[in-house]
Amino acid sequence: MDKITLAPIDSALISVREYSSLYTDSLGGFTIEQMGGGSDFEVLVERLGYEPKYIEFSVQNNDLDNIVIQLQPTNKVYKPKLSQNQLRFINTLIKIAFSLMNVFTLIFILINAEIRWQYIWITGILFINLVFNLLYLDFNLISYEIIHAPFFLSGYWNNPYSLKIAVPIVSIVFWVLYFSNRNLIKEDTLEIRNDSKRPG
Repeated sequence: MDKITLAPIDSALISVREYSSLYTDSLGGFTIEQMGGGSDFEVLVERLGYEPKYIEFSVQNNDLDNIVIQLQPTNKVYKPKLSQNQLRFINTLIKIAFSLMNVFTLIFILINAEIRWQYIWITGILFINLVFNLLYLDFNLISYEIIHAPFFLSGYWNNPYSLKIAVPIVSIVFWVLYFSNRNLIKEDTLEIRNDSKRPG
């Protein structure tokens, strides 16, 4: 419905996932079929003369039979900044690259005993990862997460309307310090060997 007048909006395009879409009827009504697998999914609502509306639905927390969507009138014409193929490629590339970066960093820290604060680094990599969720139409920030697992493997098919920028912040900080000020995070190897030779 119109956010200002509360009048129903007909013929609004409702895109669910990537290959499923429908239009609102003359009364502004629509029906979204239950998604299989109980997974969350994205919905994008578009209508000429209104701002696009992005909604992230949780199957567990949202009642799909009683959803009311309000659109803000505007004179601006929205065009996607990226095509669906470009969005898919960038999302996949970011997820793979940063997931591999976290895996490599974790392995490197585990096999190098001279790394200081090993458990702090490992805990940070496992739990502190920034994720910025941007609307692909205009790159407006939708949401962000600070606490996130180190692997970004969520499927693209349920999230085709947002660009997810994953930033493995702890891994990045680790490598910046490792190459710029190695003595700060790496103990002297000679000192470790001498300590190991001392009698108990």
